[in-house]
Amino acid sequence: MPAEFVAARQVAAEYSNGLLVTEVAIRGPAYRELIANRDIILRSLHPSRKEIRTAADLEQAVSALKRGDVLTLLVYDTGQASTKVVNLAIN
Repeated sequence: MPAEFVAARQVAAEYSNGLLVTEVAIRGPAYRELIANRDIILRSLHPSRKEIRTAADLEQAVSALKRGDVLTLLVYDTGQASTKVVNLAIN
């Protein structure tokens, strides 16, 4: 994650190793669930618990799922300075 982003948003060290959301597809499952340049994905919670630090980590978590499955993520919202749980239906 860019150091400038961490400093500007005053992101605590415990959240700065996550994956910054930089784009959300309008027709994707994350639309209206994640906010680009604001949310940081920290870990997957379901169906498996795994730290998400890179795009490859996220791709690996999604690749194990099939249509109709739900991916549950723990996300840090830098705008609200709080964590949230996001459920994404795989389609």
